[in-house]
Amino acid sequence: MMCDENPDIRQQEIAETFREHMTERARTGQEFSLDYAKYRGRCREHCESAIELDPTLRLVRGYYYCLAWGKQQHFWTVRPDGSIYDPTRFQFPCKGEGIYEEFDGSLNCSQCGKSIKEEDAIPMGNYGVCSEACALRLVGL
Repeated sequence: MMCDENPDIRQQEIAETFREHMTERARTGQEFSLDYAKYRGRCREHCESAIELDPTLRLVRGYYYCLAWGKQQHFWTVRPDGSIYDPTRFQFPCKGEGIYEEFDGSLNCSQCGKSIKEEDAIPMGNYGVCSEACALRLVGL
């Protein structure tokens, strides 16, 4: 602060700057909440709509690593040049600045850890197992 500045005026300026900052943060949080409600769980639907408008896009299923939320199952699209177009990126706190990983079609058995193709997995609720023996172990038999 300069010597000739009035401390009361300076405090008012700081308070006003703080109010503006908090108002912006509240608005951003409110917008995030609206984006979350609009897009969460509707990734594939929004991607398919984008593909209808631009048939050169390719639908991709995989994982999005959000810096705030970690690994998330997700759908997005890829342009012919390899760049990502994610119409639902605003559902995440980092707005698409995370890492996209395309699903390779394999998963690990929830019981023994063996890598298996998704189509060969035996579904057990939210889990996939590689064999009847692993299915029985998963349920405690």
